[in-house]
Amino acid sequence: MTTLKTRARIFVLVILAALPALLLTVYSAVERRASTENQARAEADMALYAAKGAGRDRVVVGSAEKR
Repeated sequence: MTTLKTRARIFVLVILAALPALLLTVYSAVERRASTENQARAEADMALYAAKGAGRDRVVVGSAEKR
């Protein structure tokens, strides 16, 4: 009976010792995902602005060709 109690205590201690590393890993993954998502949104915005700028250039060039 005492060995089971001792084993349970050791098991709990091992779990408690590993818990900070696990939490740090999860936190790091969440932060990395958020950072990647923000970067992707910024790149998409830049692509949209570039496309709008290219569209304006086409209008200007087209109107200049008509003159």
